[in-house]
This record gives sequence, C-alpha cells and structure tokens, in this order.
Amino acid sequence: MKYKICPSCKYMNAESANFCNHCGSSLADAEIVYMDDKLNAQAEAKPVAPESESAQAVAPENENAQAEEKPGAPENENAQAEEKPDAPESESAQVEEKPGAPENKGAHPKKKLLLKKPAKLKKPGKTEHAEEDAGKAPLKLKFKKPGNKKAKKILGIAAAVFVLLIVIAAITPQPRLKRISAEYQGDAEEGTVLDENNDDIIVIAYYDNNTSKEVSGWTIENPEELKADTVSSVTVDYKDVSCKLKVECSTSEAVSLTLEYSGDTSEGTVINKDTKGLKAYEILKNGGRKDVAAKDLKIDKEETLQKDGTVTINAEYDGLTASLDIACSDKTATGIEASYSGSTEEGTTIDSGNADMTVTARYQDDSTETVKDWTVTAPVTLEADKTSTVEIHYGDLTTTVDIQCSTQSEEGYKASCGTVAYDDLLRNPDNYKYQSFKFTGKVVQVIQGDSISAMRVNVTDKGYGYYDDTIYVYYTADQGSFIEDDMVDIYGSAFGNYTYTAVLGNAVTVPLIYASYVDLR
Repeated sequence: MKYKICPSCKYMNAESANFCNHCGSSLADAEIVYMDDKLNAQAEAKPVAPESESAQAVAPENENAQAEEKPGAPENENAQAEEKPDAPESESAQVEEKPGAPENKGAHPKKKLLLKKPAKLKKPGKTEHAEEDAGKAPLKLKFKKPGNKKAKKILGIAAAVFVLLIVIAAITPQPRLKRISAEYQGDAEEGTVLDENNDDIIVIAYYDNNTSKEVSGWTIENPEELKADTVSSVTVDYKDVSCKLKVECSTSEAVSLTLEYSGDTSEGTVINKDTKGLKAYEILKNGGRKDVAAKDLKIDKEETLQKDGTVTINAEYDGLTASLDIACSDKTATGIEASYSGSTEEGTTIDSGNADMTVTARYQDDSTETVKDWTVTAPVTLEADKTSTVEIHYGDLTTTVDIQCSTQSEEGYKASCGTVAYDDLLRNPDNYKYQSFKFTGKVVQVIQGDSISAMRVNVTDKGYGYYDDTIYVYYTADQGSFIEDDMVDIYGSAFGNYTYTAVLGNAVTVPLIYASYVDLR
C-alpha cells in the first residue's frame, strides 16, 4: 500500500492526501513509499484458495518474519523455511526458492515460507479498503508528533509586527497642541458650579496639523458658581494651554408683569384668570420673560365684553402688577366703503363674494375693519364703452362703486382718438407714447407680411393732392388690404419713433403708429 511522507514533520499520510493531516503542510513534494518496502518484508504471495479472493497475510510487528524451520536448518537471519507437508493451501502462503540468489542481511527469503494466517476473512459489508487496512494493521508505523511549527511561525510574525508598530509610533513626530476652546452645554441656572467635575463643559484641542478633538483631563483652578443676572468666567487649563469660558446665568430677577389675551372677544365673553387665551409673563432683568401660572395670578374682578365696549383687566403676581384693555369684537358699523381691483374687460360679472371687491366697515370708535359677509343684490356685467354701478349691502348699510369697462367698441375707440401736430409728435415722441390718435393720409408704400403688415403714409395735405410728413404704420391682415396711393383714415396708438434705411441708403426717422382700425376712403 502507498503512503506520502510529509517533508516537514515526516508524518505518513494516505496516498490520496494533498495536505499533511498532522501539520497541514502541502504534500506536493512528498516522498511516496510502500509500506512493505519500508519494513523490508515484501514477499510474493500466491493465493491458494480456489473459490475466494487471495488472503492477505499480516506481517508480524517485528521487521523479520519468523518461520518454522526443519530440524537441522542453519540458523541465520535469512534462513530458508521449508513448507509444512500437511498445511492446508487456503491457510498458508508459499514462497518458492530461487537458486543462485545471494544470501545477505535484509534480503528477501528465497525458500518457501509458511506463515500462519493472521488476518480475518473479509466479512460481508466491508469495503476492499477496510479489508486491506485490517490486513495491514500490524504493519502500521508510529511516529513522534512534532510541535506546531505553523502556529509558532504566526506568533513570531505577530510579535515582530507589534514591535515594528511601537518603533514607528516612537519615531513618528506627534502633532503639537496650538490652542483649546471651551463651551458650556448644560443648565445655566443660579447655583450651577463651573469646575472640572462639570460634565457639561466641552473642551476641544486644536493641533498644528489642522486636526482637533475633544479632550479630557483639563482643569479649572478657580471654579465659579453661577449667580442671577451675571456672567461668570473661568479659566480652563489643558497641558500648557488655557482659554476663557464665559457662561451667562439664566436665572434673572423679574422687573415687571405683562398680560396678553388671544381668546374670544365676542359679546358676552367673561374675562377672568381662568379664561382661555389670557396669559401673564414676568419680564426679567436680562430681557427674557417667564410664564406665570394662572392659579398664581390675581385679578381684581372679572369682566364681561359688551358690544362696542372695552374692558380693563387688572392683575397682580409676586408684588408686580399689570393691566390689559380688551375690546369687544362685536361693534356697530356706522358706514361702509367699497373698492374694485379686478378685471374691467367687457363681459366681467360683479356679484356677491367677488374676491376683487374690498368692503371696509367704519365703527363708532372711528376704527375700520375689512368685512367679508357683504352682498350684491343685483349682479352687474360690464359692457364696452359703459360705466356700471354696483350696489353693495352690509347689514343695514349700503354703498355703491362705479366700474368703467376698459373694452371699447369700434365707435367708442374712434371717438376717443385725438389729433396731434406732426412736428410735435416727431420731436417729442415720449410725450405722446401710448396715446390714441387719428390720422388721414395717402399710402406711399406697402410692406406686405403674413399676419402683420406695414405701410408708410403721408399725413399732411399740401394741396393739389400732394401729401407730406410720413408716418410708419403697423396693421393686421383683418384690417383690410391696401395699395400705394390709397387714401386712408388711421386710428391707433403712438409708440415713439421708428428709423429705417431709405433706398439711397440714408437713415430716415418717422413716428411709429400701431393701428387699431384702418378705413379706406
């Protein structure tokens, strides 16, 4: 049977093993040996059992097989044994003598050697390997287990790394402390002590390598106790650096009392210290304020809100007093006013609840308030060229607002157009910008476009059919089609001056008009 001998620990492993079962080393370069070769007891075994597999003889535990000799046989290490005449063939192995073989120490015997059968016969259910192992069991070698070299090697490497880290840490320059800062993040009430045992003091150290970290081990040589309305200062020391820490005490002396009310102000509301929305505060010396519990507040008497009236609440707490006037929200309006800021285009309807209508009520105390529950009994729809009057009601009060429709009819627009002297329009274009004018003249040139076209029109009659003073007019296709020498009436808005290049290459500046209507005469 073949085995692999581990090159590291000499442990004998099965031939199929790739790593040593004892030390874990690779068996790639392991020596392959035969068990019988190692014991120097190999012999040719001839099976004699006719109906079963050849029985395997088990070698004795000593290295040289002992054989029964015939009387008179020479006694030496390589003695040749004779075959017993009566031994059954199934229980013995025969070794034939080979003439001429030299006799020396360790050589295989050449005579037939009769051995007792040491191995049990193969039982059903056992594998060939199990049978083979059973037959070979007496030949198993024992080796002394060496120490775990791999574990020792790992420990050695770890120790070396540890030493190396210590050396690196020793020779690496440490960052130098530049400064520290201290911050207090705790309770700042009166009586709090600022000392090195206060865990709410945070100290940060800053180093010359631009790093920082929170540190401990700092000290405060002269601790301070926080006092009301004061700022306490202590010196924090860390190594050779120090800084100042200032903490303002949150406890402050009350200097006055104030009242606030955010509750119901409708008629009949009773005001006392338990009324929801009534709050009292102590005004502190440091500018802060502190709530006063309602149960601790004293009010001289409760008051009931009356329509158009105001009540005064007088309160006292810890020697401090305050008063508050509360007006009833239910008032008697003496009049209303209305204003409109919405669309004035033709077709706009003004009715109740219009968001663009603002109604303001005036009360007996001359106060005013914007009201929402007004109504319009007769809704109004705006019409072109007309001013509509809207009547608004609020309770028993009524007011009206006039709304001029911004949409003009053709007739209305034409009627609204004025006239202007050509020289004034050309000389002062900004004075007449966006104003509507009427011009009458002769078409000098038409510049046709897809949806918007332009034409030059002379608007000053010089007599005998001759016109001068040109204006530049933009108009739309739905306003008509025009040609040179047409006489037209133009109604439109002035938009300043317009400069164009004439045929001769010179620049010409004329008034610019956007026409709303163009009538062919």
